[in-house]
Amino acid sequence: MGRYTSEALTAAFRGLGLNATALPPPDETILKIGRANTSCKECLPLILTTGSLLHYISGRSRGEVVVYFMPTSLGLPFRTVFCFHGRSRYAP
Repeated sequence: MGRYTSEALTAAFRGLGLNATALPPPDETILKIGRANTSCKECLPLILTTGSLLHYISGRSRGEVVVYFMPTSLGLPFRTVFCFHGRSRYAP
């Protein structure tokens, strides 16, 4: 998703009363976190998504519930990302 779509969905979720945040574009720190928590054999989007999610979670309080919204698309490997995150040690 692009910047404007992410911000629009964030605003829509906030309008529904949810505390929503659009994650910023990944940087070198996010890449390092993602590489540290994957085998580095996966695609770059999976590594960046993992790094972004773990970076965001690290700044939250322990009892807080976090829901990570990631849309699906045809032709993109989001099913792989979903399966990876579903099996990670951070999954409930």
